[in-house]
Amino acid sequence: MSKSNIYLLLAIVLFCFSCKQTREGKKVSRVKLDSIAYEVTVLEDSIQNSWQVMTKNEEEMFFNIKRLLQEIEYIPGHDPRPLDTLKKANEATQAMRYNQETMRESALIDRYDEAVSNLVNNVRKYSNTVKGIERHQVAVQLLEEIPQQYQKIYLNRVHYDFHIEDYNKLVEKNKKRLEKYNPKYASLESKPMFRLSE
Repeated sequence: MSKSNIYLLLAIVLFCFSCKQTREGKKVSRVKLDSIAYEVTVLEDSIQNSWQVMTKNEEEMFFNIKRLLQEIEYIPGHDPRPLDTLKKANEATQAMRYNQETMRESALIDRYDEAVSNLVNNVRKYSNTVKGIERHQVAVQLLEEIPQQYQKIYLNRVHYDFHIEDYNKLVEKNKKRLEKYNPKYASLESKPMFRLSE
């Protein structure tokens, strides 16, 4: 076999090897994108689950405040004027709650947090002025549960932010590749966190 034929054969082998490597590289890239897309889905599920837990906790807190005020109505000698004020404050504060988009406005969260703090403190102070409340087991139990639920709000936010941070990092790093992978990912964007100062 002449040298020219040997060089030609070698060139063909190298070309075929290069094509195989390219095909395998594309295949690996596709598998990696499948994995990233799956991770996005998993994180989105975790975010929604975390949000639902947080929402449920806050809804139960407002419901328990309403129940406590209803229990106090049955206690003779209670002052009805602050009771009515607290009922209205409970409804108004619950209506102020943000959602996953409006929480981008930090001032909205600040107003809500201030309203919740005032509500919980005022309910506790008023309840302590009601004589004989310690003999009403349901009221006593609610007085214990409400502050616990209030404190859990911030723990819920930490858990929520944990998933949001992972999601945002993944989206920021891979958005362009995901868009090429599937046009549906064109709408992906970073989500707001509670740690707005960071």
